[in-house]
Amino acid sequence: MLSRNAVLVVALAVAEYFVSSRVISALGFGLALLGSFALAFVGISLLRRSMRQAPQALQDAVMSSPFAARSSQPQGPAPDAAIAGLGLTSLGALGLILPGFLSAALGAMLFVPPIRALLKPVVSKRIQPGNLFAKADGSQIFDIFGQAGPAGSRSSRTVVDVDIVDIDDDAQPSSPDASRPELH
Repeated sequence: MLSRNAVLVVALAVAEYFVSSRVISALGFGLALLGSFALAFVGISLLRRSMRQAPQALQDAVMSSPFAARSSQPQGPAPDAAIAGLGLTSLGALGLILPGFLSAALGAMLFVPPIRALLKPVVSKRIQPGNLFAKADGSQIFDIFGQAGPAGSRSSRTVVDVDIVDIDDDAQPSSPDASRPELH
């Protein structure tokens, strides 16, 4: 039996085909193709703009995490809401980039402020304080320090302490065997 996500993908593909065929029959193939390219260009421009804003949103989220010093609070919206808004606009831009008019309409809807305001709390619930990579079950893909594993767990890791020794490059080996290290 198909999973719920697989059924959703198939339903969206069928709906995309239906909507695109109606647009092509109404506008003609040439105008529909030109419109699809124009929507993709707009989507790429909007995605580039949102990716320029991503470093600041991530920095604000890290600075307001429970592990950061509280000496300076970021101004503006809460970091979770800012990251949620950034994610929604990026998803909207991807909807415009994808070929098809239904995905473009859904992507364009994510740029409407009231719709984005309705969806921000839903997306913000997925973002846990100090963890931008939360799964739906509450476990984490990465914790704040970038270590893989579920939340709160510390996997045993082998730490190797090494010293880097600078080798004098001026000394030329006298024979080809002199460049090989001696094994004892």
